[in-house]
Amino acid sequence: MNSLIRHCAIVLFALCLALVSPLVSVLAAAEQPDAAQRYYERGAALLRKGDLAAASEAAKKAIALNPSSAEAHHLLGLIYFKEKKAAQAVDAFTLAIKLEAGLSRCLERSGRGLSDSRRSVEAEQAPQAGDRD
Repeated sequence: MNSLIRHCAIVLFALCLALVSPLVSVLAAAEQPDAAQRYYERGAALLRKGDLAAASEAAKKAIALNPSSAEAHHLLGLIYFKEKKAAQAVDAFTLAIKLEAGLSRCLERSGRGLSDSRRSVEAEQAPQAGDRD
């Protein structure tokens, strides 16, 4: 009788594992977009602070967790642009545009980022009041 109970317990345990394993992977997959979003938000905040290295790392983690995130690719493109890595910025923006369902929204964000960067470069290059002498 003990061997029958032991056998039933093993079969029941195996059935539980077979039923729970897919649920665990589904739950883990559901958590990834949240983690990716947190990395994206962290990267955006770091970019605003000017910490490009940390922002790049956060954006890349967001992409690793959610490769189809147009926002994360766009963020990485902005970071590359600020780092003066034009080819990589174009690649990231292009991928973001491909992934973005609303193409115009992504283009608008890219244009705004490029415009802000252009204005900051122009401000840096503008002659200062003391430079005119």
